[in-house]
Amino acid sequence: MLTNAIYPFVAVVGQEQLKKALQIALVNQKAGGLLIGGEKGTAKSTLVRAAKEIIGAQKIVDLPLNATEDMLFGSIDIEYAVSKGERRFSPGILSRATGNILYIDEANLLRQELLTAVLDANASGINQVERDGISFTHSVSYTVIGTMNPEEGVLPGHILDRFGMYVDSQSEKDVVIRTEIIRRSLACGSDIQSFRNSYFDETEKLAAKIALARSIVEEIEVSEAMMQLAAQMCAQAFCAGHRAEIYLLEAAKAIAALAERKYVLPKDVEEAAMFVLPHRMRKPPEQQLEDPEQQEEEQSDENEQQDQDENEDNDEDSEESPLAPPPLDDNEDDGDEEDNSDDDENQDDDKEKEEQSPDNDKNQLAPEEQIADIDKNFKLPKMVLDLGKDRNVRRGSGKRSTTKTDLKQGRYVRAEMPKIKVEDLAFDATIRAAAPFQRLREDNGCA
Repeated sequence: MLTNAIYPFVAVVGQEQLKKALQIALVNQKAGGLLIGGEKGTAKSTLVRAAKEIIGAQKIVDLPLNATEDMLFGSIDIEYAVSKGERRFSPGILSRATGNILYIDEANLLRQELLTAVLDANASGINQVERDGISFTHSVSYTVIGTMNPEEGVLPGHILDRFGMYVDSQSEKDVVIRTEIIRRSLACGSDIQSFRNSYFDETEKLAAKIALARSIVEEIEVSEAMMQLAAQMCAQAFCAGHRAEIYLLEAAKAIAALAERKYVLPKDVEEAAMFVLPHRMRKPPEQQLEDPEQQEEEQSDENEQQDQDENEDNDEDSEESPLAPPPLDDNEDDGDEEDNSDDDENQDDDKEKEEQSPDNDKNQLAPEEQIADIDKNFKLPKMVLDLGKDRNVRRGSGKRSTTKTDLKQGRYVRAEMPKIKVEDLAFDATIRAAAPFQRLREDNGCA
């Protein structure tokens, strides 16, 4: 019933780049896997889970966000330790993912140290476990496919570099395509089995194409010219390290295999660059290593120019609005008493306006009395600030919370040997540590 509920891969409308990147990752494991980013509702998870029907005997192994070290890398076999009193290794998720697809949904929300360890183990091909009194090493080999929504946070550059390819899924803007998406979604919801049957032939054809590409990808030769082209592209993109060249050629080999060719063409390298280089491209070195003092000088010059412009504006305002009204003539002073009374009333009104709007006094200053902001041109010394860790105790918890809390709830992160009085016990770690000694305890009804 679970297989019948999968939306067909070929039935997804649009997202052609995402489909091609997934096919490359499925054909050639050496391409370094795939990270899919994009906004919500763009069929990221749907396409990855739908790939189950086109990968043959391979499986898609999910890596949950709440996975712990023992679940992921393996730990002691508790049942065997209790019954035999001996320590034996129990494989984890990485062992089950060997030879299959390891899918990490919302990879940006997984603990970064775990994500880095998963990618490093796949790159080295070895998973070495040193925990719970056991030492075990076994080989691993899997294709990592992750999805992420940048609105919930992004991954740092050193983790992005470990993914061979990256593709950004965008929502369709064309009304015709959006209408077709609605039509197929409603048809799938009304009768999913008949909907899947209508795309059965296309699915089988794509599965055969991927199987053929997998069988010939190792036979594809890469010429010296294609190596130079890949190196030139990565150099022009200012990529750090040399992972980019290797993943670029491996992705190009997968593209050639999908085209049923045993040689790589320049167009294969150019197409592979669309998936391998975007998350590795950097600015030119002269822009990255710009002198900080030069930046400060440029900023100070801009501030000085801004101050000059402000002063000129103030000067123009002062010229347009004189400081005092012109003096009255003597003849006007000899006028009627009514005129004098009117002048007295006008003077009283002016005094009231001046008292109500004290800002006018500031604007009536002479040009030579303008106030300058002396702190704008002050150069601060270079300082290294250590903000430290967030040690605030907050009320509440959640899977995205990484701060301390005085509540004994939330996601289980890790266990460690106690150094002070135990207040919060990790039951699974305690049982694993005590299991091998179970046979040595007296059978008094408490063991």
